Amino acid sequence: MFEGTYQARMPYIVPKAIDNGIDPMAAATGFSIFGASGIVGRLFQLLVNAITNCNAMSIFFFALCLNCVSNLLLSLTAQYSWYILALIFDGVSYGLLLPYAFAILRQLSGHRLLAIASGWGCTLIGVMSVIWGVLYGRFYYIFGSYQEVFLWCFVMECISVKLVLLSRPLRVLSRPLSLLTVLSRAHTMSADNSSPLL
Repeated sequence: MFEGTYQARMPYIVPKAIDNGIDPMAAATGFSIFGASGIVGRLFQLLVNAITNCNAMSIFFFALCLNCVSNLLLSLTAQYSWYILALIFDGVSYGLLLPYAFAILRQLSGHRLLAIASGWGCTLIGVMSVIWGVLYGRFYYIFGSYQEVFLWCFVMECISVKLVLLSRPLRVLSRPLSLLTVLSRAHTMSADNSSPLL
């Protein structure tokens, strides 16, 4: 749900800034900060895994909350400085969300079902992105601004946070298992699973 709404609102970030009076070149250039911040987020998760034993669910939840803040800033602010800050939060949070989403998915589905779960998950993301893309365009047609797009994305992300808190399988993922630990065990488990059964 979160990923579909998140992807669908991406094309509206620069037009929203331009509607708020930000120079088009500055708005487009500022959006490149999102990409750079995503790299920072990936490097940060490597650092966290190297020096801490924090579990994947905790970092995923933190990144999800940070992304909620970024969408709230994007919906309410009209100042360039806040626009840049929102994009920094957005990029860092997404840089953290994507790797840990697959780490958590593996913990929930297991090694054997990871490919199937990932395939269905990515398919659902694509379908939701199309649906929300159409709905967001309709919002702009009805309200005449992009603010409602980001406000609705913020609401959907808050619902996602609530679902994480209410979901018992996600709440019990508290044992320390970092992303690097998951990846390092994948090859060993693959070799074990590929051995003939007696």
